[in-house]
Amino acid sequence: MSGCVTKPDDPAQPVLRLRLVGRGNEAMRMEKRLRCAGRALGARVVIDWEARQHGGPIVYHGDDIVTDRLLRTEALEALLRPLLEHPGITPDCH
Repeated sequence: MSGCVTKPDDPAQPVLRLRLVGRGNEAMRMEKRLRCAGRALGARVVIDWEARQHGGPIVYHGDDIVTDRLLRTEALEALLRPLLEHPGITPDCH
């Protein structure tokens, strides 16, 4: 199991921008797991959260669905890893 160690963001880290649609306990758990998975991969995850529906969370990268259900952090790592080479990954500009 990957650990989710809280540490300061490194400005040199790649930034992975995702959209999370959903609300409720599963959506909140998904947000935490996405951030942990990104941290394990050496990236910072920025989430645009749309709480327009209640129920299982849906995660998008651009217009593509990454997952439509709550997954374990390790499974999310496997799904996010290929996205790190996607052109949507940019250095943090803030």
